[in-house]
Amino acid sequence: MAFERAKLMLTESDPTPIEISGPPIEVPEGVPFARPVSFESGSPPSYRSAFFLDDISRKAAVCDVIILILFVLCLEGLAAVAMGLSVPVEGPESPELRQKFLIPALGLRVLVCLTAIVVVLRARGQGLDAVGLQRVRLRSNLLLGFPTLGAAGVSILAAMSLVLVAFPSVQKRMVENARALSDLVPMMSTMGYLALMGLVGFYEELVFRGFILARLRRATGSWVVAVAISSVLFTLPHAADQEWIALIPVAILAITFSLVTIWRRSIVPAIVAHALWNFGVVIYLRHILAGALS
Repeated sequence: MAFERAKLMLTESDPTPIEISGPPIEVPEGVPFARPVSFESGSPPSYRSAFFLDDISRKAAVCDVIILILFVLCLEGLAAVAMGLSVPVEGPESPELRQKFLIPALGLRVLVCLTAIVVVLRARGQGLDAVGLQRVRLRSNLLLGFPTLGAAGVSILAAMSLVLVAFPSVQKRMVENARALSDLVPMMSTMGYLALMGLVGFYEELVFRGFILARLRRATGSWVVAVAISSVLFTLPHAADQEWIALIPVAILAITFSLVTIWRRSIVPAIVAHALWNFGVVIYLRHILAGALS
């Protein structure tokens, strides 16, 4: 009908008859002027982004996760061997030794994991947006880190209050856990702590939310399963040097950061919130708790 109307208008405006050949144009019903969706770099569609990893198969996503986990396990094994060789056989591991190894071990972890991620991204032909590092809405994502931290903090406060009401005896374990963590933190300036915790936040969010979470979603087809598995993978390593009660805040942080990452298709809010959380914990352990115990 639209084709016939256009032909009639042209005929009426110009007395010279115009012959239009060719098959009739089929216009989709209900969408007469629909424009094609653009997938050009820098302007991804609002409903989809590279973070969904639709350009790789589920098998490839599983392989990516396994590769990174193997890298991390090998790295942790080497770190354990190096730590064991440095500890005297006749004596226990000292807090001073662990403080001495903290920053070099962290630097090695970051270097190895970043290398593994870059290698995988290049092999898949992907960019940084495939791990949630996008320049789109960067300012708003940076600012969103603050309410993200607030939401996580409120959730942790509510959960820990319920635990303390149900199990009052765990308060002693919480204090012991705080003392143990305080012994692991090296003495640094405030700016040094801020830089160190920023690096930790960037590294852990890139690995667990940017890389593992997205690929688990692609492998399983479910964000719920991906959040559950990635949160467990994030929480378990903390059980090595912390009391079980301390794993509750860690799990809440993992779930909160995962949800915000899924919502924004970016790990930037989680990086900001994670770094600020770690910084606040370190300042508390080193300046408030240490002063109270001295």
